[in-house]
Amino acid sequence: MTSAFDVAGVLRQLVPQVGSVKLHKLLYYCQGWHLAFTGEPLFSERLEAWDKGPVVPDVWRAERSGTVPVPSFVDDNERSTILYVVNRYGALSARELIFLSHQENPWVSVYRSLAASRIPNESLQEYFEAERSREMGRIDEALSRYIPKQPLETMYEAPPRSFDFGTMASEIDELLSSIYG
Repeated sequence: MTSAFDVAGVLRQLVPQVGSVKLHKLLYYCQGWHLAFTGEPLFSERLEAWDKGPVVPDVWRAERSGTVPVPSFVDDNERSTILYVVNRYGALSARELIFLSHQENPWVSVYRSLAASRIPNESLQEYFEAERSREMGRIDEALSRYIPKQPLETMYEAPPRSFDFGTMASEIDELLSSIYG
């Protein structure tokens, strides 16, 4: 299994000058989305709910002591998750990521002021799978305006439909922008 240090290494390559606070939020999103996409954790290190949002304590301690291990290889599936997270959240500031993570159930449900609380992978998976379903529902709804709702076998008997592909493409672009920022 990939370590959080490996994922952090890829994030540092993809998001130059990433600060520690932002790095930890991106690690949180990598873990959550990977659980939603694959059902498996991306890394084995635990996430905790701290005042400024989710943190991987092992990575935080290594950064503080200057003993960050050299990252190793991540496979294509893992890299896909990391790229997805960077594309979705990479342009946000640390402050925006703190605000966003403070609205999400995995952090909210375990956070206790002045006490680090473990964020269970089960909570991450449940939350991010629900997010993925909501997004897919919005995409399906938008596409349903352009995809016939009749059974496949009767489609060939139906009168031809005309499509305005320019309008369809712009509406899909607008929807994806609203979902992915």
